[in-house]
Formats: sequence, structure tokens, C-alpha cells
Amino acid sequence: DYHGGVIYLSGSSANIINCTFYNNQAISYDGGGIFATGGTVATIGSLFYSNSCGRAGGGLEYFSGSNFDVTNCTFSKNSTNTYAAGLSAYSSTIDVTNCIVYENIPNTKNFVKLGGGVIHAYYTLAQEASSYFNTATSLINTNPLFTDATNNDFTITSGSPCVNTGTPNTSGLNLPSEDLAGTNRIMDSRVDMGAYELGSVVYTVLYAIGNGNWTNTSIWSDQEGGSSINAYPTSANANKVVIKNYQIEINSNQNCKYLEIPVNTSTTSLTIKAGKLTVSGDAKVSGGALRVIDTGTIEIVNP
Repeated sequence: DYHGGVIYLSGSSANIINCTFYNNQAISYDGGGIFATGGTVATIGSLFYSNSCGRAGGGLEYFSGSNFDVTNCTFSKNSTNTYAAGLSAYSSTIDVTNCIVYENIPNTKNFVKLGGGVIHAYYTLAQEASSYFNTATSLINTNPLFTDATNNDFTITSGSPCVNTGTPNTSGLNLPSEDLAGTNRIMDSRVDMGAYELGSVVYTVLYAIGNGNWTNTSIWSDQEGGSSINAYPTSANANKVVIKNYQIEINSNQNCKYLEIPVNTSTTSLTIKAGKLTVSGDAKVSGGALRVIDTGTIEIVNP
């Protein structure tokens, strides 16, 4: 309830890479997602959205220290009752590089410096004036053109000002080889701003967790091996369907964007007996795990 809705670090060394922090709270004080004091902490390639705190740093707060880096992260829709809704530097120094910090709530408080805090910002989309930062290099203040922020898809579109506008030299940033969605971290000649490279797809995945008909609402989960969500896959609730170690049957018209059947074993199969399964994106199927029999059909629109 006090500091760090998910992670609290004190005098620690940590690399936080390609993580998603959402809907967390530090009700009374600071750091809705992360709170760190002292130590050496790098947060890289991560997404912070819909986190909240009572005081400073709806997304994160770095408190009392000088070895804090935030690189290729996206902050949006985080909120605070008092100070910064995005990032807070309290008696600390933060280097912010290649980030998108946009429309946190209120959007006039995306960053805050307290107790002599220092923020250096490089190649970042920020709604604060450049003069607010102790160092401001190649900042932009405009709409990042997220794919669908309303539904929490913070990938960027082809017209985004964040495409190919990150730092030209990424040496020393310790970037992973992939972005948050598993796409190559640098797709073109230059890294993009934010947690996602252009072309990344955020999957809403449903996993089979039992045998039965596709329309059986008790055999699907949003986590592999998780609990039932009491719904079956449709274009409205999932854009990827994964069937592994279970046998699923289709007897009516169904659709999905991506289909994955990663193993071909006696316990894994998708059998289309009637109706049509339309896959509008891509299908990755291991051998004979996919069967089309009787009057069933399958259409892969964009293989």
C-alpha cells in the first residue's frame, strides 16, 4: 500500500527487461509499478499503463540515488493524486532514453523532480517542455499514434513520429534482441521509441485447457494451464488461439486471426468436421495435428 505496487528495491542492483506493469497501486505513497531507492536499476523495454499511486510516480519512482536508467519504455494512462503520473525522480538522477511518456493522468504531470531530483531525457516523446529537464536532447511532443490505446494496445502505427527516431547509437543501452512483443528490437536502421518496434503485434491469446468442441466455454483460458474464462475464442475476445496437449473439434463456422498448434502428438489435435474455420492472419501447425474431415473446411486468408 505504501511504496512500489509491484516491485520495491532498496540498495539493490536490478535489470528489469521487457516487462508489463498494469493496474497496480501504491495507494498511500509512491511508485505504482516500481519503487527503488539506492542501488543501480535499469528498466528497459517495458510497458507501464493504468498504474496509480497516492503521491509520486504512477508508473515508477526512483528515490535517493544516481544510477537509474529508463530505456525504451512506454508510459500511458498511469495516474496520481498529487505529483507525477508517469515518472518521479526524488533526490535521484534518472536517464530517460528512447521512451514514450504520453497521456498519463493528469497529462500535465508526466514527470516530476522532487527533493533536488534530476532528469536527463534523450530521444523521448514527452509532453513536458524541454526546459523542464536537466538535459533535453531530441525530444518530441506530439501524439505517438498508438495502435489502439483505448483497448491498451500501445504498439505504434506506421505514421508514428516514434518510428526510427530513437538514439542513433544504441551501444551501452543494454537493449535486448527483441522488443516487448518478441519482434526484433531494431527492425530498420534505427531503433524506435517506446517498448515496441513498428510492426509488433500484441496478441490477445486464448489457450485450450481441455478437450471438447471449440464453442465449449469451459475449456479456454487466457493463460496456459490457467482457469476457464467462460468464453470460447471469437474475433472479439482473441486474436490468437493456441492448442497444445488437447483435442478440439469444430462443427460450425468459427474464426481467428492467428492459430498455433505447436506439437503433433496423440493428445493434440484440431479437427474441423463441419463448418469453416477462417484464419485471417497466420497458422503455425505441427504436422498432422490439424485435420479437416467430412464437410469441414479451413480458409487461411493471409498466410
